[in-house]
Amino acid sequence: PQALRSATPAAAAAAAAGAASGKKAAAAGFGDEPKTKKQGVKPAGEKAATPEKRRTITMPFRSAPSVEQHGVLDGRVFLIDVEIRGQYAGTWVVDTVSATSMVRSEICEQFSHKDYGVPHWAVGQEGSEYTTRLVGFPNAWLGSIHLDELRVTSSVGAGAALPPGCSGALGRDFLALFDWDFDFTKMMVTVSVASRGGPLPFDVVGMRPLPLSIRVIPLVGQSVPTCQVDVRLPGAAECTSCEAVLDLMMPRVVCNPAMALAVGALPKGDAAVAEVVGKGGGDREIFPLRELTFGLGSGGPVSRTTSAALGDSEVFAACGFDSETPAVIVGADLIGQGRMVMSLRKKCLWLSV
Repeated sequence: PQALRSATPAAAAAAAAGAASGKKAAAAGFGDEPKTKKQGVKPAGEKAATPEKRRTITMPFRSAPSVEQHGVLDGRVFLIDVEIRGQYAGTWVVDTVSATSMVRSEICEQFSHKDYGVPHWAVGQEGSEYTTRLVGFPNAWLGSIHLDELRVTSSVGAGAALPPGCSGALGRDFLALFDWDFDFTKMMVTVSVASRGGPLPFDVVGMRPLPLSIRVIPLVGQSVPTCQVDVRLPGAAECTSCEAVLDLMMPRVVCNPAMALAVGALPKGDAAVAEVVGKGGGDREIFPLRELTFGLGSGGPVSRTTSAALGDSEVFAACGFDSETPAVIVGADLIGQGRMVMSLRKKCLWLSV
């Protein structure tokens, strides 16, 4: 999915490096066991805290325009402030599709850090020893929650995949350290240090659960989070169910040509379908928007209608989908409504009705 966020092959390669998890990370999935001992998550103002101790804070977050692609991917993504060594380190985008967090190389140079070398998943990639590094920032802060060290990847050109003015992306390795309660009406997020085996710290009564799975892409050793969705034309009785990639750094929902054909968003034989399916290499295309209704969650799906882009098959192929299988990338526009609770340790989102 990050291929949609980058304008050049070099930028796409850097973005892919940020998303790559390798065989080790793919096996780890969501990071079910929060790495509180390694990461050193502890409440502010305390010299020490056991990994099981939880601290909950509420802080504002912002939405900002994402990088515009082909004039249509102009939606908004969600940004959170981060501090390093008591200094403001800018806003970081919430990125559920990337297994590892990443930072702009120019931001990395502004703060003292420890260089851990080339990440294991980048070993052997052409030029990776010069462009991709695993670094650790000591004494990082998320609101009043303190981390002894924030580990991220720094890649030359990675900034091309980030929204304008954004310092970095908080990937699944970071997001799994906490449970999150986003209120998109008040633009406030409540964050709780994840507790091993503990109950969800938020009230989700009346909300619909959306179970998450991990889709492993064996050929490239990557993994992406997925969920099940139902797709239909507005007002239509019949729907098509499919596996969908959850990507909150994607501002808009994207459907592949197979899904567009399945729900009748494009009639068979349409010239646009022939063009998008036949497109190979070169620039990636995003085709005109279509109004579609999506059913999300079990126990009575949450129904939401939004404008979906019809995307190039090549983008979905990067996520392991063949051209004949209907598939969707669920973006921030579909998830970012009302209230959303996210717990990667429990492999679930909860959505307000």
